[in-house]
Amino acid sequence: MPWVATTSFETTDGTASPVDGNDLLGTGDGSGWSATWADGGLGAGWDYDSGIAEAGSWSVITSTNAELLRNITTAVVSGIVKVSMRSSAKNGTFAFLLFVPGVGSKYIISLTAGGDITLTGTTVVTLLTNYTLDTWNVIHMSFDGSTAKARLAADSAWSATVNSNAAGDVGRVRLEMSGITAGTRSFDNIAEGSEPSAAAVTLPSNLPLLKVG
Repeated sequence: MPWVATTSFETTDGTASPVDGNDLLGTGDGSGWSATWADGGLGAGWDYDSGIAEAGSWSVITSTNAELLRNITTAVVSGIVKVSMRSSAKNGTFAFLLFVPGVGSKYIISLTAGGDITLTGTTVVTLLTNYTLDTWNVIHMSFDGSTAKARLAADSAWSATVNSNAAGDVGRVRLEMSGITAGTRSFDNIAEGSEPSAAAVTLPSNLPLLKVG
């Protein structure tokens, strides 16, 4: 089945409007989820923000260590997911994770402290070097839980493939910021992604993409 879990952070529960600075913990709009956002271990800290949304009026932002997770109603064996990520500084670990519950497998999109956008499984591929601060990056990830492989969209082609440590269906999403020392990080618009020919990664036009594979 395709990716079905979506959220735009435009409401807290499907109807109620967010309030700037209120916590995402215990709330959540969209469809395809079995529950609201829960503490993933590093604490809450992802707050609603109306200042810099990638699309619509709202995104979520943090300036501290924060980790929230949300379970998908029906685990997905394969599909394409997209997520919008934005950073105002390059430090710590800023990541979007897909989890295979029960076996510990995961696929991780990161905006790294070194300035790269990467995909990590048991190996790492780099999508972009020297990403631009204060700019939304709309990243598409294709994954196949039956083979424990994933890849990112890069310009008009997919990146090289990374492996995860075990096969299984993706059933959980995690928003993570750890080791932050300065700046803010933001997420927006988790939804079904597209093939690169239809919707490649949205990145600043003046930056070169590192082609891999």
